[in-house]
Amino acid sequence: MTGTVEFIQRIRYVEIPDEKGEMQVYAIPETVENVRELVRCKDCIYGDDFDCPAPLPTGYLCQKGHGSHTGDWFCADGRKR
Repeated sequence: MTGTVEFIQRIRYVEIPDEKGEMQVYAIPETVENVRELVRCKDCIYGDDFDCPAPLPTGYLCQKGHGSHTGDWFCADGRKR
């Protein structure tokens, strides 16, 4: 099976002075162990689809209490079907 998997990775920003003493901002990603798969509403066990009146797209109602969203929305509670 082939496909695409999306991940969420936290990035920490730190300010470090350079050789001239000017502050520079650097992005430091967290370790691979803390990376989680991103699950969109359309693929989530908590997302129930419903038909919106035209011309709105089909929506998904989150059973975890996050309201209704389009299928491309994602949240931290997402779990793959």
